[in-house]
Amino acid sequence: MDAAREYFDWLVGRKNFEPLYKTYGHFLLGDIDKGMDYLEQASDQAVYGVQWSRMRLRWWCPQSIVDEVERHPRYQALLKEKGFDDAWRNELIRMTNQLTDITGIHVQPDEAY
Repeated sequence: MDAAREYFDWLVGRKNFEPLYKTYGHFLLGDIDKGMDYLEQASDQAVYGVQWSRMRLRWWCPQSIVDEVERHPRYQALLKEKGFDDAWRNELIRMTNQLTDITGIHVQPDEAY
């Protein structure tokens, strides 16, 4: 792990290393706060949006890290700031479930399982 951190620190120091990779690299190395710094910075600069962060997070990180990031207050605040709050989620579920008769798909929140 120390060698991975050392190599990653070297990569982060390079000018052309994308903020996206800095964000998820820090998450993978367990430095959630530093990863959040880059996620907030990128979101402010419109480099990539928080709307894609959940999808990428699940692609690249193990479930334990996904859970830790999603519970992080800064991540929750960032989602809410961009309009991805419980009201948005509930509206999306409601709209999707209106199509249940056609698609056969019924959506419910994870915690309802």
